[in-house]
Amino acid sequence: MLPPSSARRPEFIPISTLVRASACPVRVYLERHDPIQEPYEYTVAKQVGYHLGGNLDVDTIWREITLVRPDISVTMQGYLRGCISACAGLPWRPPRTIDLTITNRRYAVSGRIDWFFDTEPKIGILRATRAPDHGVWRQDRLRAAGYLLAAEELDGETVSEVQIAYLPSGIVRRVIPNASDRRTLLSALKSVEAIYRGETPRSPPNAPCDRCGKKDLCNKEPPTLFERFFKR
Repeated sequence: MLPPSSARRPEFIPISTLVRASACPVRVYLERHDPIQEPYEYTVAKQVGYHLGGNLDVDTIWREITLVRPDISVTMQGYLRGCISACAGLPWRPPRTIDLTITNRRYAVSGRIDWFFDTEPKIGILRATRAPDHGVWRQDRLRAAGYLLAAEELDGETVSEVQIAYLPSGIVRRVIPNASDRRTLLSALKSVEAIYRGETPRSPPNAPCDRCGKKDLCNKEPPTLFERFFKR
């Protein structure tokens, strides 16, 4: 069995934590003390995002990437070239601002959006994954719902849509979260709050265990008497 949680609740729960909890709250529990390290793909895609609508020069962007992440492998240059090839020549909207942190004090959640535009969809999210054949990925629907929740307290702004840019595909999709998305988000929020109260979560039946980096630490069921006897 997993030990009780001893993590202190942050002032604001990140939207990214809610998205992870929607897939499996046990993963959030096991990673609660881990340092945050963004994937190399996101580092590359994020830097490309700063240049969209301008000169997508491979050498310039790569120099910036190595400044941000000195430990990045040179093999990621192939991913960089793929993103640039997919995004070059497309009509990218200029944002009003970039890297905007938004918070909702009522629900104590926060997130940083990549772009904020003057017209709908006002919120822009950059993704380092390829786009699905249709629409957006399920977790991106929840991510959009979370950012819209956080944006409710923006002064003088009415926000109802989210733009999701899948840079490796050069594809931009619009999404308006539905009631099911918002219910799932609120359920994830309750799961995370329970972890910070010291409760131990259980993994759902459809948890993505095969691709979870913590699967070796996760015990889905209590050990049997036979297992406990032979582990002595």
